[in-house]
Amino acid sequence: MAQNVIYANGSRDVIITAGQKIAIATIGEGDAEISYKRGNIWEHVQTLKNAQVILGTFSDARTVRIQAKEDSVYYNVGTNPGTDVWMGYAKDNSGNVTGLIGPTGSVILVVASTPTLVTGSRALTASDDGTLLECSTALTLTIHAGLSPNPSIVVIPPASGVLTIAVSGGATVNGGTASITRSRAQNPAGVVIQPYNASNTYAASGA
Repeated sequence: MAQNVIYANGSRDVIITAGQKIAIATIGEGDAEISYKRGNIWEHVQTLKNAQVILGTFSDARTVRIQAKEDSVYYNVGTNPGTDVWMGYAKDNSGNVTGLIGPTGSVILVVASTPTLVTGSRALTASDDGTLLECSTALTLTIHAGLSPNPSIVVIPPASGVLTIAVSGGATVNGGTASITRSRAQNPAGVVIQPYNASNTYAASGA
């Protein structure tokens, strides 16, 4: 099931019909505040951080408010809303990122344990799929439309300056075509760029 995304500092009210559940997952250091609407009053349920929760089954229709803080929040709704969102980073004994951990604890994306150094701006290619890239300087990585497969990668931003993620030719990232930036200070474990099932549609973690 494809996940829905609430980007950093965003909020969404999700209507859950009777008999359904909602699965909510957060990644990284950002919190997600979850509330139920009871009549005209919002009741805070919990604060979620780098974890997943499944709420329900609801006996009647319910509105759930999800408020994202520093990082994006992912959710699915259904009678069995198993998520395909990633829950965190798998690391080796040296602290190197080796993959992404799925909601059951399994690794759902394996990346190379040794980063490939990127020294200048370039386009991402299909052969980058499953790799770990490290930026040696401030640079731009551009995602073009029409890649097959659509690459899933982890990128470590530069020690100073920022990583810029751009799109071209009809591709989108985080719901739009505007370039986004990520710094190492706010994303010390790296930035995940992952495609959705819809072609040319990508999400980038962090803030």
